[in-house]
Amino acid sequence: MRATVARRCPPWTFWVAASIALVGFSPILEGFLPARVILPLDQLLDMGAWKPDPTVRVPVSNRLDSDTVVQFHPWDEAARRLVRSGEFPWVNPYSDDGAALFANPQAALLSPFTWPRLLFGIRGWTLSVVLKLLALCLGFFWLAREMGAERDAALVSGLISMGSGFVIVWALHPNTNVLAVVPALGAALLRLRRGVSRSTLSAVVALAALATAGGHLETLALGVTGLFAFLVWESLAGRGGGRWLFWGLGAAACGFLLVGRGLFELDSSGKTGADGLPASITIRGVTPQGDASSLPRISGLVTRRRHSRP
Repeated sequence: MRATVARRCPPWTFWVAASIALVGFSPILEGFLPARVILPLDQLLDMGAWKPDPTVRVPVSNRLDSDTVVQFHPWDEAARRLVRSGEFPWVNPYSDDGAALFANPQAALLSPFTWPRLLFGIRGWTLSVVLKLLALCLGFFWLAREMGAERDAALVSGLISMGSGFVIVWALHPNTNVLAVVPALGAALLRLRRGVSRSTLSAVVALAALATAGGHLETLALGVTGLFAFLVWESLAGRGGGRWLFWGLGAAACGFLLVGRGLFELDSSGKTGADGLPASITIRGVTPQGDASSLPRISGLVTRRRHSRP
């Protein structure tokens, strides 16, 4: 059998990639400057409630990214107001007579990438995006290392991942809450090939829970499907046997259920529960017109529920 020798990445490639990343992300870093935010707040100027003539279109900086202004930031502010008043942010009282807030996956109140926004308000958005980029870079670095890449090559992989089209387009959305964690989840699963340990299994559970808390089911489903296919290929190739794969998949499932079962079975029913909680918590998945007793529990996971705009 001929041994293969890993080739080192030329040192200049790292500095080139780092320079490109610094220049490319300078507009994001400008959000740390006084009187600067990275949200397209001028979107409101082209909405009917803020202009005298609804038939006239007002030029705005970004016509594609209205969700951050009309959904995500208002959800953050609703949660901040409730917490400041000593209430838990179960529901948004300003939306649909009490639409689900904590149980709304895209509000992502359990995601660490949302917490800077809850702490600092609109000024926390820049920090949130930077943390996503750093987590993504470190995750791809770890994943590349687990796949056998040299340190410099792994660093270049991490830097390149930060500039992918998906990351740039969805940087302000919950899609990247999930994507920022998926590479690290894959790396933790691959580490199990060296040996199944409690620490690695705990890391898999925690990372799977964080990916689920990110709040975007489609990105989570695609990422998990890709990881599953890759891990099965690794197992069939005889890299570490097959035992590690079953342990890893079991730990990941525990992490998904740890957050998913708690979030996606809580839904807005439009009624006041017997426990007195306001129009908020039904321990079954329900559709807006449905009856909890007539639907299977899994319905909360597979049906698209309403996410009313504030």
